[in-house]
Amino acid sequence: MNRGTEPLHGPPTSATRYVGDRTDEPSAADVMRMPEFTLFAGVLFLVLAYLVYFTPELPQQIATHFDSAGHANGWSNRDTFVWLYGGMLVFMAMMFGGMATTVGKVPTSLWSFPNRDWWLTGARASATRRYLARWLLRFGSAMSLFMGVTLYQIVQANQAHTARLGDGFWFAFTLFMAYTLFESGRLIWRFCNGLPGPTP
Repeated sequence: MNRGTEPLHGPPTSATRYVGDRTDEPSAADVMRMPEFTLFAGVLFLVLAYLVYFTPELPQQIATHFDSAGHANGWSNRDTFVWLYGGMLVFMAMMFGGMATTVGKVPTSLWSFPNRDWWLTGARASATRRYLARWLLRFGSAMSLFMGVTLYQIVQANQAHTARLGDGFWFAFTLFMAYTLFESGRLIWRFCNGLPGPTP
């Protein structure tokens, strides 16, 4: 049997349970002590701080929508933009932060991923839920960072009076999409290919 796994059937033993894994479900306090939670909260705070600090310096009407070449083709009221963008950031905090901190309380029946029942049984359950919490926080951090770069590009376009989105946006967009594919693929690979072989 591979190290770090337990047989498909029967209770875990000292020889087969995950080495070093906790068997209790992660609480909200456990999740908030994770480095990934600190990163997530820090990125969100910085983006919100940038939004509050720099947008009041913009004109009352600002370019907020751009075509594929980066040229502005839509404008909105500055204060409306601030409230909408801030609302999206708060929603993201509630969605990713909320799901991560409540991951230990979500019933098994509500999860949907390959081999769910196997991964959420016995000593595997705690390790799996902690992994999912960390994954949610990492992805939430990446999305928050992308929103921060987008906000920076919008502010720069309006401050320079060019009404044109910089090339940095497309670079950040490409990186974010590549990261999304990487993290999604790694998540699927883990749950599809992490099952142990036959018990000797």
